[in-house]
Amino acid sequence: MQAATDMMCLLSGGKGQVHIMIKKLTAVLLSVALILGCAGEAQAAKYKPKRYDPDKVVAKAMKLCIKGGMISTADNLDDLLEEGRITQEEYDDYYPTDGLGYYSVFVNTDLKKATTIGGRRLKSVNAIAKHIAGMLLLEKEPYFYIEYTGKTKYAGNTFYEFRCYR
Repeated sequence: MQAATDMMCLLSGGKGQVHIMIKKLTAVLLSVALILGCAGEAQAAKYKPKRYDPDKVVAKAMKLCIKGGMISTADNLDDLLEEGRITQEEYDDYYPTDGLGYYSVFVNTDLKKATTIGGRRLKSVNAIAKHIAGMLLLEKEPYFYIEYTGKTKYAGNTFYEFRCYR
């Protein structure tokens, strides 16, 4: 009975009630639009990793080690061949890492996530190169070589592997 009375009121010009109903409906529609809009923005603002070139890291780390007084095995073998102390065949067999041990340094391929094993952030290619060179510069022997050997996945992350020969 009340519903029929309300209907009659609406039909007969109960403008106040119509106005309230329109406001409520508008509020609901705006809320839905806001929720859908925010969901769309969240998808548009997906995380974007910051990639870097591992070969640039190697080149910079090699230069830092040489500047620090170390001798690259490639340069050493070039000199030995030029001086006639080794043959071309020996050079080809040795170049550039034969007889050397190595350790690997793994650094996240995403520069936003790159850290040392102790958790210190490596915010740039230069920082990664300094980190790698710093470890090699602690070595007693002056001969070294660094190479990028590929990617490794671990715990949902991808890492570049840098081999440090000594």
